Amino acid sequence: VVGSPQMSHLIETAHQLLELGVHSLYDCSPTELQAQAEAARAQEAEAERRRLAEVKEGVLWEYVWSLEAGASLHGPYSALKMQAWKDNRFFSSETAAFARPFVDDMFSLEPPEWRPAHAIDYLA
Repeated sequence: VVGSPQMSHLIETAHQLLELGVHSLYDCSPTELQAQAEAARAQEAEAERRRLAEVKEGVLWEYVWSLEAGASLHGPYSALKMQAWKDNRFFSSETAAFARPFVDDMFSLEPPEWRPAHAIDYLA
């Protein structure tokens, strides 16, 4: 029925698919269109995550294995590399690593605080 919520949803879904280059709308059942729309939305979400990751790529991080004086400082490393290490459990609750954003500013009075490296979302 024209003007119904289902029709509006179908039109919106068809519009999204057309924007994504799917032109075989009349050859698909509504279920197939819905599945294609969901797949397209998932691809868009992943593309947005990657775009944000590229933006965050410019943010650098450093880490230490201990907060004791004289502990070796490692870095700076990109947010993407730090997130990959975290995702692969290089940083976990079992390892005592601490990270903070890298500040390359000789006039900075106080560097950022150390935080547990496994608890940081480096791409957020």
